[in-house]
Amino acid sequence: MKRIVGLIILALIVGNISAQKIDQKNVPAVILNAFQVKFPTADDVDWRLDKGNYRVSFEVNDKDHQVRLDNRGRFVKHEQDLYVSEIPKVVLETIRKKVPFFDVDDADRITEGKKIVYEINFEIDNKDHDFWINERGKLLNYRKELKKSEVPDFIWSYIRNTSGNMDVEHREYTEENGKGVYWIDGDINNMEHDFYFTEKGKLIKYRKELKNSEIPSETKNFIKNKYGNLDVDRAEYNEENGKYIYYLSGEISDKDHEFTIEGKTKILLHKQDLRNSEIPTLVLNAVKTKYGDYDIRDADLREENGKSTYIIRLRKSRNNIYVIFDIHGDVIEER
Repeated sequence: MKRIVGLIILALIVGNISAQKIDQKNVPAVILNAFQVKFPTADDVDWRLDKGNYRVSFEVNDKDHQVRLDNRGRFVKHEQDLYVSEIPKVVLETIRKKVPFFDVDDADRITEGKKIVYEINFEIDNKDHDFWINERGKLLNYRKELKKSEVPDFIWSYIRNTSGNMDVEHREYTEENGKGVYWIDGDINNMEHDFYFTEKGKLIKYRKELKNSEIPSETKNFIKNKYGNLDVDRAEYNEENGKYIYYLSGEISDKDHEFTIEGKTKILLHKQDLRNSEIPTLVLNAVKTKYGDYDIRDADLREENGKSTYIIRLRKSRNNIYVIFDIHGDVIEER
């Protein structure tokens, strides 16, 4: 079965615009110079343009690095592999408070501004353990895979009594800012379910995949009357903080649509494919004026909180860019 966690969330613009690979010869001189001055012996260099920043993956002395630079050549973030001997003692001491004995599989130091975080990973009995700890030894985040026996009985009882028997795929415990959460994921009656519990047994988030027959008729009729008949490909239901959210995606008149709906009829987000002929004149004119040597390869309408924006993918030769316009044809963002 396809996993559909965060169906519509993953369809947000952030998820749709991926980092673009670029040749080093096309990197602006101010960016390239800043990088080469700091890392003169870098090898296997790979450049990507990502959300207006330049992301560089490379090796120094057979150790992996990745840096992010802004458009002025300033270093925004630096991630690098570490040998075990390079992990500060205060970081290892914090880990030992949770896990007395372990062998590190992977270690990274992440520098962002003045903040330094150490990410440490290892396995115990084939179960992953991940730690994020700052340079002073403060535990920021902790995640571990669980054996079935490590999940409290009250969680299994709740799932069984409210939803049925689960074919479990994942069991995890996470701790952030001193608060622990259990996450259980798997299939119930061949449909994906996720449960999130506090350490005291309170259900704080619940998600399940829906059959078409489980989508409220009021929701279906609302979409049909406003947009047309939706041929549903995927559907899910989320419950969190007292809110009930439906995520639906499918086709209307052979065009892809995605909906995020609170309750049964309050649309939080709607996104749909557009034909070129459906792009507003003001937006088309802006494209012709500012990007006249590019071809339109894809267009989407995004409606959120009463505001509409147009996401246009443009291509020139092998170069793709995404431009977000408002309804007046003004550029909001270019990536």
